Amino acid sequence: MLFDEDLIKFSQDFLQVAQKNQYTKSFRHHLQYLDKEQLKIQLIDDAHKTVFWVNVYNAFVQSLLKEAPSLYRNLSDFHNRKRIVIAQHKISLHLIEHSIIRRTRARWRMSSFEKEFCIEAPNPLIHFSLNAACISAPPIDIYTLDQYNEQLHKVTEAYLQKEALYMEDKNMLLLPKLLQWYKKDFGGNKGLTAFVQKYQLVPQEIKPKLRFQPFDTAIALNAFCIK
Repeated sequence: MLFDEDLIKFSQDFLQVAQKNQYTKSFRHHLQYLDKEQLKIQLIDDAHKTVFWVNVYNAFVQSLLKEAPSLYRNLSDFHNRKRIVIAQHKISLHLIEHSIIRRTRARWRMSSFEKEFCIEAPNPLIHFSLNAACISAPPIDIYTLDQYNEQLHKVTEAYLQKEALYMEDKNMLLLPKLLQWYKKDFGGNKGLTAFVQKYQLVPQEIKPKLRFQPFDTAIALNAFCIK
């Protein structure tokens, strides 16, 4: 199979094929033997890195589980085993997520590959772009270079509309667990309230008590955005 030399387009094609439950082994094989220099040349800034890595991460999650659903029985092994090879570098879903995309892993613990290709200053909304194939995960979009910021806002809004709830009688705001895990990226509890108010889930003048929903890890494949 011939692949697009543009790695952004390749990442989009990979995710589209994974969405359709089509044959993805050739895409994974292509990534395995990809010239590392091509990654350096094409992933030139955080925008390119964001689109490429988010699409590739979501594509791997979908394709691996559709091919072998039993992998989901052991979530720790599924996320932590280095079963992915990119440019002849073995890496796990966990490392792609936390070292390269979210940048929540300490730099001294990162490999040279992770340091070289990680997103330097992730947009906090990137937390809503990753889908780990579970019920409480945000929806999947196929990100493009020219619209990824707008897409991140739309995915975030859709996720909050589904997962956040303001109970006026108790002045309590129920938020998705993701926001508790990464609340420092949003400025702590005060920042979370202001963040949610931007999406008009809470009146501007209100200072609600914050509570967080449990995170449902039951498997849920193919949770793509409806276009």
